[in-house]
Amino acid sequence: LFDASAFGGNVVLSLAGNDIFDSTVEILGGALTTDSVTAAYSAAATYAPKTTGVEILNITNAATNSPILSLASTSGVTKINVTNSQADTLAVTGIGSQTVDIIAAASVTSITQLVLANATGTTDSINIELSAAPTAGAKIKLDDIETINIKVDATSGYDLSAIAMTAAGKTTSLVLTGAGA
Repeated sequence: LFDASAFGGNVVLSLAGNDIFDSTVEILGGALTTDSVTAAYSAAATYAPKTTGVEILNITNAATNSPILSLASTSGVTKINVTNSQADTLAVTGIGSQTVDIIAAASVTSITQLVLANATGTTDSINIELSAAPTAGAKIKLDDIETINIKVDATSGYDLSAIAMTAAGKTTSLVLTGAGA
């Protein structure tokens, strides 16, 4: 347990080594709304860290093993910064109202998969920011989300062909904004 709940400053944690930020780790953030944790994953596993009051997660896929970050045991996360530095899939599940910023995708076969905590409604939405240009052809995978808001900060070469609506009678709206849209 790392408890910074009584700390009045900004908590910035960088976990050394891969695969450490999992269900055995509990982090309580401080009073500021900019607390962050940086972690990398390299094993084929689902990681479900426990956080409260940590607003920013900086996550990197460090090996070709398709890791999954589950947000099910987090509270207070407002932004997930994702770097998929491998020719493989990095999935983030349990997304609610958080913004996901895809920082980088290093390969034409990199896939960043984003899964909502609940995508069974009729007005499900997700907010994505593309703050850097990926290797051309890297994919973003989304299923059954009615409104996809993507802010494109840089000229982007993402492949959006892995966005799907599998529910009968429903459609997906893609809203692009930003300088690179």
